[in-house]
Amino acid sequence: ALLQSLAPAIFPTLLRGLADSVEKVREKCATLVSDLVAKLTDLEPVLKSLMPAVKNCVGTQPVEEPSEEIRLLLVTLTHAAVKKSGAAMTPYMGELSAVVTASLGDNYHEVKKACCAVIESLMMA
Repeated sequence: ALLQSLAPAIFPTLLRGLADSVEKVREKCATLVSDLVAKLTDLEPVLKSLMPAVKNCVGTQPVEEPSEEIRLLLVTLTHAAVKKSGAAMTPYMGELSAVVTASLGDNYHEVKKACCAVIESLMMA
């Protein structure tokens, strides 16, 4: 319950780390956000900061994030958010569409596979 109540306040700060110039910082922030998403029972309060941040990293052409592993982590995070949020993701379809569109064209095959999992979860939502 404490984590759920603190999440909306701490997510914006954590998500700023995704734009850091140091790859290790971006990786740790993406991992921490992924872990928090897995633990939260309700993602709706954090989606307003989460989805634009993910879009800025992997939902643009050309993709801003140079690291294949971090791109994969962010698309996997998107998948987890879609699965957990369901209809609460509706207001963020623009960001989600940008992430899916850019990720389907990624050079790293694992990112493409993770993107297909996002699309599959969208169809089930």
